[in-house]
Amino acid sequence: MKNVLVYYRGFNNILGGSEYLPLAIVAHLQKTCKVTLALCWKSDLKRASTIYGIGIDDKKVCVKVVRPKGRLLRYLDSIIPFYRAWQLKKLSASADLCISTIGIMDFGKPAHSFISSMTDMGDNALLDFVFHRVRSPAGRLKQRMRTFLAEKILRPMLGIRSTRKIFADKRERIYPNSKFVARTLRSFYGDFPGRVVYPVCTFSPKGKNIARDPLKVVFIGRIDARKRLDDIIDIVAGARALSGKPLTLFFAGCIEPTAYAERLKTRIASLEWCTLAGSVFGTEKENFLMSGTYAIHANRDEDFGISVTEYIKAGCIPIVPNEGGAHEILDMPELSFGNIADAAGKLSRLVADGRLRNETQLKCTKRASMFTKESTLRELHSLLDEIANV
Repeated sequence: MKNVLVYYRGFNNILGGSEYLPLAIVAHLQKTCKVTLALCWKSDLKRASTIYGIGIDDKKVCVKVVRPKGRLLRYLDSIIPFYRAWQLKKLSASADLCISTIGIMDFGKPAHSFISSMTDMGDNALLDFVFHRVRSPAGRLKQRMRTFLAEKILRPMLGIRSTRKIFADKRERIYPNSKFVARTLRSFYGDFPGRVVYPVCTFSPKGKNIARDPLKVVFIGRIDARKRLDDIIDIVAGARALSGKPLTLFFAGCIEPTAYAERLKTRIASLEWCTLAGSVFGTEKENFLMSGTYAIHANRDEDFGISVTEYIKAGCIPIVPNEGGAHEILDMPELSFGNIADAAGKLSRLVADGRLRNETQLKCTKRASMFTKESTLRELHSLLDEIANV
């Protein structure tokens, strides 16, 4: 029986989408391997597995906390994860297989790394590349100095490898969560062994007879600036003007107490056709999505866009940017846009042409079959069996 070391951050009181992957990996490998789960903080593994409906015998999983307790050490470890790397190296000494489910970590030996978000990579230069950030000459100099200090002095002195050095090691295996992420990482770091593994979308509507509003546009996700919610409002406003139809727009999601959220709430309150529905979960979420006919996703640089898979599973027709991970979920040029005017035009044509709308909705439903929980889990389990038997 092989010893497997799995790394993840930890499970919060309120669980999000990223927790499913480490739980699914532990549950599957536990059948044939001895599993040690390394976390950054103490977590209720049994509760998390119960909430997600994943069969884990928590008594057979050895859980280790690999982040320091002291405040100063925790702060330093958040900048350069030296303490976590040391602890993982100790644990990996007896491991036959090492897996990171949350980006790149140094185990001191070749490992398998699942990329759940490029923002978790710990490389500011990569984020500048991804988000097309332009720094001033002084900012660029400061970043180069910081990179030199980390790459050439601190990390070698602490005995840990950087993300860049791990990508350069062809013994490592990297699993991006979309083709967009794979292309971006290869453009920045160079080629690497591995393959795309799409996230598991657990949303599965039960097919209730919900009255679908032919003029309702929905959005579900975090209410923050990265989601470009103002663009979504502008797209629907443009489609209303072009089609002459009274389209309505409903936002559902967690609202953080930020200046952006307050400004957005004020704008939405000024539009009689726009509603901020707040957070929706479970049956309420299912009913919300199934009551809409259209959905709009405006984030152009998102790694995957799990909400887009939820839209098509619920029977909605999503309109998405022509770049980023969300674009490849649909792979339909007729539903992708380059700018706000383009998106408004495509939405207005769907609203005006019932036959086109029905044909497009059928295409989306067929596409949804690629992202069922069962199909993505089969692919994940096949990969885990493959790497566990090498």
